[in-house]
Amino acid sequence: MSIRQDVRDEEITLDEVQRPFDPTRNSTEPDDWDAAVDAAPAVVVGGGGTDNSAAVNLMVRIARGELGVCESPPGSNAGPPLTRYVRYFQAGLGPLPWCAFFVSWAWDQASDQNRRVPWGNPGYVGSVRGWAGKVGRLVSTPIHGDLFGVGDNHMGIVVGSDPRKRILYTTEGNYSGKVAGVSRPWGGLWFARLA
Repeated sequence: MSIRQDVRDEEITLDEVQRPFDPTRNSTEPDDWDAAVDAAPAVVVGGGGTDNSAAVNLMVRIARGELGVCESPPGSNAGPPLTRYVRYFQAGLGPLPWCAFFVSWAWDQASDQNRRVPWGNPGYVGSVRGWAGKVGRLVSTPIHGDLFGVGDNHMGIVVGSDPRKRILYTTEGNYSGKVAGVSRPWGGLWFARLA
């Protein structure tokens, strides 16, 4: 897999990586989510990760840049998410649940842009979990850039965490019909590491 040229030369400073994660409040308010996410360290390029580290960091930035994209009409799985994330992989697909398509789209945008993902089916959460288990990428403690799933029904991207409180900060497609920043407990979830 190749990484987009614009991230190959990106450097992350040691200060950015070692900054402690310590949100001052326990809330799901957007300001708290943003502060918590901004405080979370990025995956270190060349710091023990695989050659996917730069692409993982870019995937998180791309996903966060989509915050607020929503279905039209509400509850329809149609509108901009259908056009941007679902039909990116296969033209003509009708309205479908799109959380996995969103994650697959963000990963493809950040990596090789060949409209294929390592887990095969870009629209099925179970494909991601199955792939991660098969290649040894399921992990128990999530970090920035990991994928998470709720069984085979919903998934998103971990953009930060508070291990002490076991709280995740995520960017999720098809959360109440939009791309949203969400704070959630991490119990009962699975996690897949791309780098």
